Amino acid sequence: MAFLKCNKLFIFSRKYQSATQNDLWEALTLQAHADNVLDESISVKEIMDTWTLQTGFPVITVTRDYTTGDVHLKQVTSNFESFMSWTYPSS
Repeated sequence: MAFLKCNKLFIFSRKYQSATQNDLWEALTLQAHADNVLDESISVKEIMDTWTLQTGFPVITVTRDYTTGDVHLKQVTSNFESFMSWTYPSS
């Protein structure tokens, strides 16, 4: 719901104007912080820059141990560049 609310406000506030991706990230961050769905110490820009400013994509494998409740995440890149990483929120 926060995403839709933010997008409506963003589009309305920017009508007849240009916008950059950073403008959208800032608006999404403000709304996410206001709705307490994103920790105050992080921004949408920090997350999204890892997705929009580099090539390739991550392959994330999630393994869950139903006995202990543990969840393990493993991330590898699609283009085998070991220095690349992506930020993804999880809870």
